[in-house]
Amino acid sequence: MAGFGLFSGTREQYTPEEGKLNISMDFNAAARGTARGTEVIVPDNASPEVRAAAERYNQMVANFARRHGIEDYPVRGVKTRSENQRGVPFTVHTEPFFNTDLEMQRAILANPEEFASIYTTAFGGLPEARIIAPHGVGKDRGATSEIFGDETSFGEYLASAAGAGQATPEARHRQYALGSRGPGTTGQVLDAVRRGDMTKSEAGKYVSEELLEGVKGGSAYDILKREDEPSFLDRLGDAAAYMDFAGIGRAPEQPDFPRMSMRINPGRQNTGARALQRMGIASLA
Repeated sequence: MAGFGLFSGTREQYTPEEGKLNISMDFNAAARGTARGTEVIVPDNASPEVRAAAERYNQMVANFARRHGIEDYPVRGVKTRSENQRGVPFTVHTEPFFNTDLEMQRAILANPEEFASIYTTAFGGLPEARIIAPHGVGKDRGATSEIFGDETSFGEYLASAAGAGQATPEARHRQYALGSRGPGTTGQVLDAVRRGDMTKSEAGKYVSEELLEGVKGGSAYDILKREDEPSFLDRLGDAAAYMDFAGIGRAPEQPDFPRMSMRINPGRQNTGARALQRMGIASLA
C-alpha cells in the first residue's frame, strides 16, 4: 500500500500521471430527477486489481444505502473511459450518486465519516493511488448539487470528514480567530464548525444550510449562552453575598453600651414600703 493516501487537494495539485493513479471523488449529473445508482469509470488499461477495487466500491455504496433506509440502490457497474466517452487519463472516477438524488445525498451528509471510509477500504490495497477531490482546475468545479454545492466541494467535504489535510491549531487560529484569511474550502469550513473554531451562524456565510444541518456544532446563540452562564466561583460569591446580607452565620449584635445612660437617680422615701404593702407581703419584711 506504499504511496496510498486520501487528500483534500484536486487534480490541480495532483496532476494525473502514469504510475500514480488518481481516484477522484466525483458524483454523477442527470437532467431528469429520477436517476439513481453508483458506478465507477476506470482507465482503459485498468488492471484486474483496479477493476476489483471498483466493483468493491460499488457494492459498499449499495450496502451503505441499504443500512440507511434506501432499498434497492442500483449498482450501474464499472465502465472504461472509452465506454463512458468521458474521463481523465490515469484516473478512476467514482460516481456514487446523481446530483438529483437528494435521498442518497442526505444519507451521506448525516454519516460523512462512514461514507468516506468506503473509499479507503475499497481502494486501500492499490499502491501509488491517491484519493483526491474532483475537478478543481481553474474555475472547473464539476456538476452542481443542491446539498453539496458542487463536485469539488463534495470531495473536499469527504476528505475533511476522513481527517485529510488537518491544519495545526496555530494555522486554524490565524485563519478563523483573527479573520486575516479567507474561510477556506467548504470542507475546511465544516471542519472548523465541528471543532468550534466557527459557529454555524458564521459558517452560514460560506456554505449551505443543508450542509450545516449535518454538522454537530454550536450556533452563535448557544455559544454566547454558555459564555454568559456564571461559573462555580461566580455562584459561590453570589451565595456568600446573600448570606452576608441576610445575617446568616453572624453572632447576634450586642447592645450599644456606650449609648446607655450611666446616671443613677435617687429613689423617693417610703417608695419600697408602699410597694410591699400593695403586694401583701409587707409583714414578711
